[in-house]
Amino acid sequence: MKVFFKAIRDSNIDKVINYLEKKPELANAISKTLPKKDDGQSALQVAFKTNNIDIAKILIDANANINYIDKSDINNWNLPVFHDFLRALVFSVSKSEEEYLKKIKMFKYLLSKNIDITQCDSYNNNSLVRLVLDTDQVYQYQHKVFWDTDLGEKIFSDKDRDKSIESRLRTIYKLLLENYTISTVAKEKLIKELRSSDFYKASKIDTFSVDLINELL
Repeated sequence: MKVFFKAIRDSNIDKVINYLEKKPELANAISKTLPKKDDGQSALQVAFKTNNIDIAKILIDANANINYIDKSDINNWNLPVFHDFLRALVFSVSKSEEEYLKKIKMFKYLLSKNIDITQCDSYNNNSLVRLVLDTDQVYQYQHKVFWDTDLGEKIFSDKDRDKSIESRLRTIYKLLLENYTISTVAKEKLIKELRSSDFYKASKIDTFSVDLINELL
């Protein structure tokens, strides 16, 4: 088991394929060894976390559970597979065009496999909240804008906006929102929460994401 996860982390596609040919059940293997950050996570989650998209595709084609939520006695924060992928996707917006497009292709492939993108993590954060939080980690370094609830206005940084990153993020938000199928009532509640200035104040979130949500909805 340990050598299988090491092969994933080492991006060793040949070894991963070889292990799967001998033991197909490894496609749904769960890590129970070091590193602790992988404890309770599936092979597919580790592949996404380590940006091994080709290996992730191999695991999915070998019937890996794309809707698995990790379970750990060590880590309190448990995530669905999609959240691990979404984090990798968002962080690719500042990488090469090839890396970004490969993850967009994987996003569409996961959708074609009927992945549940409405799942929540152990803190009840859904994928839209996950997207907003990860967007802020990626984009605030280039362009920081936040909502000052006391002044009732936006506070802009003196950093230049990055149109390329914004365009890539817009594509991700659009794909997610177009496929986020929940009831109208639930969606309205979710949107209201995401648009609430209290959410952004509490999380110290850049308002770029809420502006984008307002634009696309």
